[in-house]
Amino acid sequence: MAENGKYGPYTKLFLEIQPERTEPAQWRAEPYGYFKGEEDIPGSQFRMGFQVIKAPVVYEEEPHYHREEQYYVFLDHKLPDTFGFDAEIEFYMGEDPDDMEKIVVTKPTVIRVPPNMWHGPIVFKRVGRPVFMQDPMFAGRPGKIKRRFDSEGKAYYIFDGGDN
Repeated sequence: MAENGKYGPYTKLFLEIQPERTEPAQWRAEPYGYFKGEEDIPGSQFRMGFQVIKAPVVYEEEPHYHREEQYYVFLDHKLPDTFGFDAEIEFYMGEDPDDMEKIVVTKPTVIRVPPNMWHGPIVFKRVGRPVFMQDPMFAGRPGKIKRRFDSEGKAYYIFDGGDN
């Protein structure tokens, strides 16, 4: 017997993404959206944000890594012309947070960040046309590992579970 709901027995597998707003920011179009993985659909092992960056900004300022694979997708925001890209983005990644490579993005691009790969910051240096950014990650819950230093300068690492 089919469950009650709009999609019958599959109702719990569907989510209508709701627009989100925070404090106004000159650099981001509002509203934006997120699929929050486990929080939105129990059992999900995937998360993804949807944002339009419309002005220069340093995004994800602090280098960090995830235990799971993540991707960053940068496209022009205007459908169907997602290839009318006009921006310059600096994306930092590497095996060690003290020795990161700077990747300069000037065309529609997908960047794969393998598990345990340090990345950040993402610097939107120039935004001639707004950039649609997605950041899918194969994790049902938020979380990143960040480096900290004690009073003697010795590095240690913390897990930041995020707030969404």
